[in-house]
Amino acid sequence: ETGAILLKKGIYREGELIRKKNTLPGDKHSFIVRFDNESGEIIKCRFGVSKKTYDSISKRDHLRVVYLKNSPEECSIPNSVSSLYALSFSSILLGFIFFIIFLAFLIYVNRSFKKPENPLGLTTELMVPKDSINCPECGTAMVEGYMPTIGGVSWRDRGEPVGIPTLLSGLPGTTFWIKRPMLHAYHCKNCMIITFKYGSKKPESDHKKNN
Repeated sequence: ETGAILLKKGIYREGELIRKKNTLPGDKHSFIVRFDNESGEIIKCRFGVSKKTYDSISKRDHLRVVYLKNSPEECSIPNSVSSLYALSFSSILLGFIFFIIFLAFLIYVNRSFKKPENPLGLTTELMVPKDSINCPECGTAMVEGYMPTIGGVSWRDRGEPVGIPTLLSGLPGTTFWIKRPMLHAYHCKNCMIITFKYGSKKPESDHKKNN
């Protein structure tokens, strides 16, 4: 990087640099600058610039340029190089982040549909005998299972307004923050009724004490 003097500026068209004061954003704005390299040689080089840079720098103004040591005729403004590098780095980083998110999503989906080797640890547990869980409508035995929830299960008394259900208004233990809730439940497929327990898992010892 070194200091340079702007010798000429204009629009590069058909191999020629045409001096022009009023330009359009789509024009090929170019600078011709002069500087001394490390060996003391006077170097002239031409490079493209943005319209904003073209309008802000006048002939004979001093500016900073970067050039290749072995080919000093190839030069540019440092900001242009830095901006290009930052844009390229940001694009690569953004692509990498999206790749990690996509990979994590694939792993999550694969694990969600894979049958676990060990019984799942449920978030809640209905502390009642299995043979006593019957459908309140048809009276048949209900099927044991669980309810995986994410957005929370909201509850309103019959006379309450609906309001706007949110994660914060969901029943305790039904929203997904760190570990996905799996609520112990019984299901009657014929009557489409589910009996489930929400909240934190209650130890069996505490349940016995309360009874």
